[in-house]
Amino acid sequence: MGVMKVFDGRAAFAGAVISLLAGCGGGGSHVVPTHGAAQSAGRQTASFVVSVPPRTTAAGALRTPRYVSPATQSIAITVDAGTAQQQTANQNIATGAPNCTTPTAISSLTCTVTLALAPGPHTFDFTTYDQPLTSGDATQGNALSQNLGFPFTIQQGTTNQIPITLQGLPAGIAVLSGAEQDVTGNQSTGFSLVGFYQADGVTPYARTFTVVATDADGNYILGPGAPALTVTSSNPGVLSDGVVAASTNPNAFVVTPGTYGGTQLPLQLQVTATPATSAPQNSGGSALTANVPIIVAARNAPRVFVTDATNNVVHVYDETGHAIGGAIAVGASPWGIAYDPHDGLLYVANNGSNSIQTIDPVSDTATTTTTIADTPYAIAFDGKNDQLYVGVSGAGIAVFNEALQPQAASGSWNESAGGLPISPTSLLYDARLDRVYVLDAARLIQGYDPNGNAVVSWPVATGTYAMAQDPATGVIYLADESTNGVDVYDETGASVPLPGAFAGMSAADGLGWDATSGRLYAVNDSVPTLDVFDRLGNAIATAGTFPGMGTFSNGVAIVP
Repeated sequence: MGVMKVFDGRAAFAGAVISLLAGCGGGGSHVVPTHGAAQSAGRQTASFVVSVPPRTTAAGALRTPRYVSPATQSIAITVDAGTAQQQTANQNIATGAPNCTTPTAISSLTCTVTLALAPGPHTFDFTTYDQPLTSGDATQGNALSQNLGFPFTIQQGTTNQIPITLQGLPAGIAVLSGAEQDVTGNQSTGFSLVGFYQADGVTPYARTFTVVATDADGNYILGPGAPALTVTSSNPGVLSDGVVAASTNPNAFVVTPGTYGGTQLPLQLQVTATPATSAPQNSGGSALTANVPIIVAARNAPRVFVTDATNNVVHVYDETGHAIGGAIAVGASPWGIAYDPHDGLLYVANNGSNSIQTIDPVSDTATTTTTIADTPYAIAFDGKNDQLYVGVSGAGIAVFNEALQPQAASGSWNESAGGLPISPTSLLYDARLDRVYVLDAARLIQGYDPNGNAVVSWPVATGTYAMAQDPATGVIYLADESTNGVDVYDETGASVPLPGAFAGMSAADGLGWDATSGRLYAVNDSVPTLDVFDRLGNAIATAGTFPGMGTFSNGVAIVP
């Protein structure tokens, strides 16, 4: 659809005033004398004035008739259609068109159409179009708004203003998810609700969707003259029909979960825009329906899990920094942590007890513990090859399947310069390139294929301890204690400048990426707490404070 322009009766292009000015009878003075039209048989000179305010001007009184689209270039007016008294006036609505003013930056574009009408009752048809008239003054292009058969009685001796509301003609329907609701996807591909429940696992997670009809040129149809909207669920027992959130915003619909039916359950929201079809608001249009796919992608909204080597626990928070339940007891000195979406488990590398421990992130309980031969630090899960990579002190990289059984690799896991990584402090798996990145204590990032063959490497600053990646862009973020900030690279090792400054960081250690919200969670070990940033490095304030973290909190994982 391209760039979509928003039009609202309350905004700058709020609408147009169409005024009918009728002269007095009996040869007296005229309200519109400038046209000099002769009166005969009691007919009156009448002018229709279309006034479209500029975008930068408050609407004020110029708010009717709505809906007048920003794409409007012409209008057709028919009086008493189908009768012997029928009159038609077609007019271009544009700067330089006949009987149109030349607006300034703060004044309205005003166009005048003149008719001669007898006093008494009349009906009026109005239609606006997105193209100028042809050379023969015929209309062309798409109809944008309309009102057919509008009744109005011309009174003698007074200025007649027609209280008409043009009705927007729906050609499409836009459905948009609200911000900060853990919803991914879009109307075309379908929306994914990341969390049937909120992060506490109990409270149903209601979402608000904005639903707007669009005209033939993709402009939003809002305010008076907009079609009536409904949102109906294909399975209201699982996800409710849409309910208007507030009387002040008829375009905001809330859908609320009911009974949990598991993840990936296909749902559908049927959205219908129905224009008015009865006088005095007859659009002459038809109802339009759009079907929007919905799936529940996770039982709970995203949770942030943080390892705490000081207290031998894993903390659980919601995305805004509020603690959920109690901390989960694990082995000695937990360091790295990774989430496996295939089996729905977290894997924790317990550095002080030479073990890998699993956590069920739904019940927040530690389950199995597997002792390994070496001291683990970092850990990453490879969803394409279904294996875990574990950075072990003095032994490079160990590979395990999801059952924590050791796996042989055809490569050596030697770095490009030779030799195993000295002490891998952070690992990440890049699904875009099917690549494993290892941050070595020697301040080197080494990239491998999944078999342990070195493919790329680059040096990094002294004081870097942790990595995270934005899977949508491939950008790699490094926590850098030497600068109390975050360094950013692409997948080849080239530095990536960002407008944000990652302000407020200190003693940067662990990092974690929230793919649902596009946020970076960074351990600020001097407090300790988590600082939150958007993908451009701008700080994001959170309502909670991520309480309880110890000074050696290193691993961060977001589920889902």
